[in-house]
Amino acid sequence: MLIAGRSDGFGMMFCNFLYHALVARRLNKDLVLVWPSRLPHLRRANECSLDVLFKDYDINFVTVTPEVVKSVEWQNVGTHVFLQLIQALRSEFRRLSEHDDIQQKVLQMPVYDYSIHARFGDAEQKPLQHGGGQGRYFPLSGYQSLITKILNNEPTAKIFMASNAPKALCLKQQFPHSVTTESDLLARYESVDPESLVAAWLVIRQLSKAAHIISPAHSSFSLLARVTSSSLLHHSTPAEFLQVTELIDDLHRDYSAHAKSLFLSPRLTASYALWNRLLLGRWKKIPLRVRLEVCLKILFS
Repeated sequence: MLIAGRSDGFGMMFCNFLYHALVARRLNKDLVLVWPSRLPHLRRANECSLDVLFKDYDINFVTVTPEVVKSVEWQNVGTHVFLQLIQALRSEFRRLSEHDDIQQKVLQMPVYDYSIHARFGDAEQKPLQHGGGQGRYFPLSGYQSLITKILNNEPTAKIFMASNAPKALCLKQQFPHSVTTESDLLARYESVDPESLVAAWLVIRQLSKAAHIISPAHSSFSLLARVTSSSLLHHSTPAEFLQVTELIDDLHRDYSAHAKSLFLSPRLTASYALWNRLLLGRWKKIPLRVRLEVCLKILFS
């Protein structure tokens, strides 16, 4: 018997499910999926079951709540593993059948030239709140530059912007004829609660309806868009699309108020000894723009 479960957001939990369904199939083992009654960031607990998304399973597994599994040693599978097995996860996903009404909505979704996923932490958090050394902070101004670059090269390009960050809504006002947001998408479906699992799934499926998806490399939410797409989408990270040098001005402007403590994370150094030496003053003496160049190469290259 194989027991699989995580306590992350839906994207990571579902990728983890597909991965362990694949492993269980190959090992000819039964799968027990630990799935909570309430998911992070979703208000409606009664819509958290996978049963609201899928009607048929070609996967032999049972679902239990975390309380049932009192003590278990979890296997920590990171997004980098899912990225290596993306083709296998795509095959595993195709053993699931979405409910007819979801299938119909997906079939009627428009196809975009680009889809962009800006995580809440990317657009809303400051580096010291979110952990600069983890590379999870990408400034909103960077997404503005990204869209501007797309439209400079392709003036008629249509872009779907997926983000639940309030700050990201201003991108719709800046580019009203080119950008469609997830709020625009969900407004088409009056019967779908915007904070339900069905709504999150529809956003993922709309992300998949593009020729090119731009998202953080280790975002499991946008990884699912690539897994569920009809063809394997061309993917870029925001930094890859813009190139590192094009981000420096955005980050310099965004981080100027945090210059004295910017990017002081142990993860950026080879050892704590080196980290301690940097704290003694060497790092702080380096000009902010130089620090940005170094950190960008470490975090986003």
